Amino acid sequence: MRRRISSTLLAVGLCAALFSPVIASPDGDPVRAGTSTGQKLHAPEDRDSFDFMIFGDRTGGPREGIKVLRQGVHMANALDVDLVLTVGDLVEGYNRPEEWLEQMLEYKSAAGELKMPWYPVAGNHDVYSRPKKPGGNTDLFREHFAPLYYSFDYKWAHFIVLFSDESFSFSNPAKNQNFSPEQMAWLQSDVATTKASMIFVFQHHPRWINRYEGCNWDDVHRMFVEDGRPVTVFAGHIHLYRDDGLRDNIHYYTLATTGGHLQRFTQSAALHHVD
Repeated sequence: MRRRISSTLLAVGLCAALFSPVIASPDGDPVRAGTSTGQKLHAPEDRDSFDFMIFGDRTGGPREGIKVLRQGVHMANALDVDLVLTVGDLVEGYNRPEEWLEQMLEYKSAAGELKMPWYPVAGNHDVYSRPKKPGGNTDLFREHFAPLYYSFDYKWAHFIVLFSDESFSFSNPAKNQNFSPEQMAWLQSDVATTKASMIFVFQHHPRWINRYEGCNWDDVHRMFVEDGRPVTVFAGHIHLYRDDGLRDNIHYYTLATTGGHLQRFTQSAALHHVD
């Protein structure tokens, strides 16, 4: 078995990228879902290799961004990675169910040729509705993409997908940008359950950066520190690539976009990419 993880940055224009919605192989163990879902996600089939890709935000960019998504699908297939994950914002969202469903179908149509399992992460664009309503569009996300948070083991690694938008508000990090007690309890139980030697975490908001100061990410960080295993955390949302370095046993990364809006005046980190 190859103990290798590939992190791939591919150039097409600025770079090329993708998200993709191929449901995981039914031959693997089911994911450990923290919420209900209409999708049947399973762990990948066991192979000799261990390579995976991660894709950044799709939203906020021009319509041409869908072409970047299509290019990324072909790249993932050509590299024959074992699985693909995202960091959220798959649809433009902030809209009514009929508009959300149309955007979901466009996404799946563009990325449906992916040949390996894909694991979605919910971002604010995926779950916020307009007009506002309790729960936003989370029911649609759970029905058509995945649970809001879940996990699975693959070989020697444990993969955790978290939901960072439970309060549907950006206004006060210390008050309403926290993980709920229910999700925290699920996470603690999940980490204690796996026997994997390394942990990978995926969520939409990089809760460890300054703009979220006061939220309960420190409690999550402490949980992983006390566990002791090496952890790598990936997020999106800010549309910039950042390596925030190693803190204790945890390495933090924020990914840029995959067809989404690029930040201005930050060309060194504002790019479309697959990681």
